[in-house]
Amino acid sequence: MSDPCFAAERGWIQVTGAAPLLGTLQMLAPSWPMRDGAAPGHVAAQVVARCDSGSWQFASDAYAVPDLRFDDALSAATGLRGTLIGCTVALDSRLASLHAAAVQTAAGALLLLGENGAGKSTLAVALAMRGLRFVGDDRLLLRLSQRPRGIGLQLTAKLRLPLPATLGPAFRRFTGSRAVLQSASLSLIRFRPEEILPRCKSL
Repeated sequence: MSDPCFAAERGWIQVTGAAPLLGTLQMLAPSWPMRDGAAPGHVAAQVVARCDSGSWQFASDAYAVPDLRFDDALSAATGLRGTLIGCTVALDSRLASLHAAAVQTAAGALLLLGENGAGKSTLAVALAMRGLRFVGDDRLLLRLSQRPRGIGLQLTAKLRLPLPATLGPAFRRFTGSRAVLQSASLSLIRFRPEEILPRCKSL
């Protein structure tokens, strides 16, 4: 596969050096438009992936990517997904990104804020199980205006493992039936179309 390009609001983001991560990335962001090879339009940003002794890092000409290292394919693909979101925001002053989970209610987006490991993803998935539409579990994209609006990215949810002992069998059945990939520390949950806000839809 040649260097792929990913669609953003203001052009295309070209990624080089990440071929071993692309299969996992497509599990994490299955609805993100991607083209193999030359972009069909303007390339607005470039992302470079480097792997040194099994440790991945990312850089971009669109913004200063945090100096983080990722030591396995799943965490590295998650880091690449975050870099693509960061590029999307950096290219468009109308957009912002929050470290938050969210579900859709009758009144709009319900934001779930907290530090890493606080349980944002678990709570968002539990609310989706109870009939609220899943929006995101880690990064929420906002369109800035007098009334900011959340934007669906239709990303795969991530749950830390092991699950808390307080979660009952219904939650475990729900997540087990939607798990698409599992490691020792993470389980990826892909929602059915009616359970998740479509990509690029605002609420």
